[in-house]
Amino acid sequence: MKANRILISILLLITLVACAPQATPTAERIVETVEVERVVTQEVVVTQEVVVTEIVEVPAQAGEKKVVEFWMDEPEEPRVNAYEAVAARFMAEHPEIEIRIVPIEEAGQAQRIATAIAANRLPDIVRMGVEVVASFAADGLLDEDAATAVIQSVGEDDFRAGPLSMVVDPSTGKYAAVPYDGWLQAIWYRTDLFDQAGLEAPITWDALNAACDALPGTGNLLYALGLGTNPCENYGHQLFEQFAIAANAWPFDEAGNVTMNTPEMIEALRFYTDLQRCAIPGPQHWLGAR
Repeated sequence: MKANRILISILLLITLVACAPQATPTAERIVETVEVERVVTQEVVVTQEVVVTEIVEVPAQAGEKKVVEFWMDEPEEPRVNAYEAVAARFMAEHPEIEIRIVPIEEAGQAQRIATAIAANRLPDIVRMGVEVVASFAADGLLDEDAATAVIQSVGEDDFRAGPLSMVVDPSTGKYAAVPYDGWLQAIWYRTDLFDQAGLEAPITWDALNAACDALPGTGNLLYALGLGTNPCENYGHQLFEQFAIAANAWPFDEAGNVTMNTPEMIEALRFYTDLQRCAIPGPQHWLGAR
């Protein structure tokens, strides 16, 4: 409904007639302004445009490559070169696929992943430590169907039971990642210097303590060992884990309670931190230990 207000000027001509002797009639002009409301009814037709989007798979054109982005947490040049060589051999056999290797720092891996999530730009494959698999799986970042398919295609018997159990998502029963390499934690020692100092092989805590006290100052040695102490790296955690296991110390009990204050854990922590008395000073990781 639409209302228009129109001002109309009406000219009224009024003739006055008298009964007296006739005189020349006079006309009086009166102008009156009247406000008149006009109601206009208007029919409106609304047309709604509906767009239907259909997703159609278009076959890859000749020469079009599938790009696979691979983040690896070993940015040291020799290791990057080794990965690049493997990728080159793969691409030679599969020219329709392009492998892009992106080296990232292990310490900054979680932050890089968070940034990629915010940008909706996650990589296709990530080399990561097993310690982050559970949290990434809980956040729904890992393609468990793909990981399970890879493991089953290779054959579960080709994997050790321990690593496989570490990548199972307990909420789904599926594999959240594919174990494909391992990092050996060991003590490498100079047998000649141990023999010279009359020390036993460092295979017990007592032998380690003895070497820690005896080796600094022997020959040209300033320190007895390299120890993982950098809080920004997983290396310290990986080393300490071995001593904790040796002491039968675990961060959680079978009921899931935190057990970092058990006598066994305190003993392991005290032993590990005491080794710093003969170790390279400052925050150290695996490269510094070498």
